[in-house]
Amino acid sequence: MAENIIKRDIVKDSSDGYLEYAMDVIVGRALPDVRDGCKPVHRRIIHSMNETNNTYKNAYRKCARTVGDVLGKYHPHGDSSVYEAMVRLAQPFSLRYPLIDGHGNFGSIDGDGAAAMRYTEARGSKLLDVMVQDIDKETVDMMSNYDETLPEPTVLPSAFPNMLVNGGEGIAVGFASKIAPHNLTEVIEGIVAKIDNPELDSLGLMEYIKGPDFPSGGTIQGTDGIVSMYTTGKGKITVRADYTIEDIKNGKQQIVFTSVPYQVNKAKVVESIAQLAKEDIIKNVADVRDETSEKDGIRIVIEMKRAANPAQIIRTLYKKTQLQDNFGANMIALLTNKNGKLIPHLFTLEELVTEYIKHRKNVTTRKYKFLLAKAEARDHILEGLLKALDQIEEVIATIRKSKDKDDARINLCQKFGFDDPQANAILAYQLHRLSGLEITKVKEEREEILRNIENYKHILSSDKTISEEVKKDCLYILNTYGDDRITKIGAAIKETADDDEVDETVEDKEMVITITNTSYIKSVPLEEFSAQSRGGKGSKGVKKADVDVITQMITTNKRNTLLCFGNNGRMYRLKVAEITEVNKTGRGQYLNALIEAENDVSIVSVISLEAGAEKKGSILFFTRQGGVKRIEVSELISNRRAINALTIKEDDELINASMSTEDDGEAFVATNDGKLLRFKFDTLRCRGRNSSTQRCIKLRDGDYVVNAGLIDSNKSILTVTNTGYGKRTVAGNYSVQGVGGQGSTNYKTSSVTHVASVIEISNEDDILIACDNGKLIRVHADSIRDMGKTAKGVRVIKLEDGENVSCVNAVPRQDEDGNIVANNGVEEAEEKPKTEEQTSLF
Repeated sequence: MAENIIKRDIVKDSSDGYLEYAMDVIVGRALPDVRDGCKPVHRRIIHSMNETNNTYKNAYRKCARTVGDVLGKYHPHGDSSVYEAMVRLAQPFSLRYPLIDGHGNFGSIDGDGAAAMRYTEARGSKLLDVMVQDIDKETVDMMSNYDETLPEPTVLPSAFPNMLVNGGEGIAVGFASKIAPHNLTEVIEGIVAKIDNPELDSLGLMEYIKGPDFPSGGTIQGTDGIVSMYTTGKGKITVRADYTIEDIKNGKQQIVFTSVPYQVNKAKVVESIAQLAKEDIIKNVADVRDETSEKDGIRIVIEMKRAANPAQIIRTLYKKTQLQDNFGANMIALLTNKNGKLIPHLFTLEELVTEYIKHRKNVTTRKYKFLLAKAEARDHILEGLLKALDQIEEVIATIRKSKDKDDARINLCQKFGFDDPQANAILAYQLHRLSGLEITKVKEEREEILRNIENYKHILSSDKTISEEVKKDCLYILNTYGDDRITKIGAAIKETADDDEVDETVEDKEMVITITNTSYIKSVPLEEFSAQSRGGKGSKGVKKADVDVITQMITTNKRNTLLCFGNNGRMYRLKVAEITEVNKTGRGQYLNALIEAENDVSIVSVISLEAGAEKKGSILFFTRQGGVKRIEVSELISNRRAINALTIKEDDELINASMSTEDDGEAFVATNDGKLLRFKFDTLRCRGRNSSTQRCIKLRDGDYVVNAGLIDSNKSILTVTNTGYGKRTVAGNYSVQGVGGQGSTNYKTSSVTHVASVIEISNEDDILIACDNGKLIRVHADSIRDMGKTAKGVRVIKLEDGENVSCVNAVPRQDEDGNIVANNGVEEAEEKPKTEEQTSLF
């Protein structure tokens, strides 16, 4: 017995056995093939549905039937593995372009499982047909199934780039694959570009293939992860859910998330948001609801209380929930090596595109070789038929003299020189086809066949012509199935943005910022306000609310930072990009919540701090009771969101702040009672943040400052009254006086008419005028001519009964593309019997 003992190295046996098992899992189960993007189970499902004609052209069939076919014929594993793979191929939230058209419950984005396969039905989608297109033309190799009774494809022809378009993932032994889905239009455009320019690398392909296009939407934050994924095969891509802010009743707002990151369970996200609200981690949330429907799509609604800060809530949600999630790309797939074996490989974008093009060239070459062989065989038959038809009497006589079919075939071959296929075709030829018309059809068929043969040979003559055919097929798929991108690609996340740096990720455009007396702020693109003729009725700039009055307007760039000054003397920093952009009829956001100020603080002045500019110069503060203070800009630059800017006296409040980079400029102070003081501010020394103001203008009893700011003596001052009349006067016409004086008369007021606003303008400006009911009008500054200090003025806006001008601001001139309307002239005050209002005005 001892002689029959075989000694084996258990370490080697274990190693070899494990390696064999590992490769079987890697190749035969877990990883997709780079050519068709399919794992074996997916490939077998698609092939089986095609073989049984379970396509989009036919009725749905029970999924259990398809699963049974796949198990019995090709995939001897558990039925759950087949059905789960089938379900995923039908889920529009899992695949960017589903390959199966499911009918019934196939699961949901909330993590619900599909119904049992005995209840669901399915058929192939149109793209499933594209996956198996031309498989009947010997375009791919076939192998025997597990019991060697049926052939199955080793790879599918895949006329569209399924690997990149639908992505995929799998966990094997020692390898894990996670490939992101992409947009079909972009991928095919990249493939076509690569065919035209074989030297195109991964970065060059990014001109066409911008990044992943997840079926659940969202916004990719930055391109660093995309570049890493495309150039190295690995990358972390951060995706955020998209949201909008909607106005609801009682002046409240709600945040509505309209997407979730890819492969995130929506129900768990809603649950986590509700828990954060319950624990008061996100504050001032009134309700959290899931209003998702088939009609409206995803809608995760967070209803806020009036004091809520939407920006702060959104930041917290991105940080603490899966509304912001990372997709860890690892582009490993199976590659055919030189020996024809499949091995795992980490792909770059350029390699993925190259391998797909190589696969399609091979499929196309095999297709046209098949068609050529088939056409040549048919031509050979037609050649024999025509030869026989030319001497049909002799052929018929020879057949009649033969003993049987085999003898007839032999006699035809010996006497006329036909071969066996030609002879068989002649013997099968029907007598009714011997008419002249039928003979003509045979000749026409052979001419068509000869043309096809010539075309097939031309296509197969060079790699260039094969590439052109691949390109033609790609463009057909693009035109037939191409669509727009779902997932947006946005700016990279910046946790802390420095005001001294320009944030290039923020769009560079001009915005109009308006603030109401109820502390609502909104950001509207300047282009939405088209200019009108002076004296026009204006357009609504905010939804009318009983207590809303626009009190401030500034124009600034979206990249800048706003320094918001409260009437309490504190300064609050706010980036323009943090303000939700709305249209001009939207109400906006509650400013105090946005900057985290107390509810009883009124933001009376906002200064735009240019991003990237050197922080030089000084800021002048003006108070209601005629006080002034000068401070260096650098004193107010701090990483804190709120600081004390000046100390306010008990019976006073801040009304305005102006910044200057000059040391010897001029400023003005204008009062409600028509007084104006022009002075040089270099007489004021700069003070610290905690110091109080000094007297700037001496006020009469009951008077107060309505506007104050910097001034250029060569520009004009526009004075507008509450009744819509105004005048424009060159600033140099006002004498320079010392700080602390009473100033000079600027406008004669009355009990019903007072000065609403005084601003500096130039001919290149436009003027935005706001009324206390939200009406806005935009006019060109040069439509109002300069007048003397004592001029009567002109009507700048027509007011309805009860309307009053509340705020005036100068904005940059809009060009012709902004729908500018020409001015219609100036409406001067008329000499006619005066009403009480006109008498007081003139």
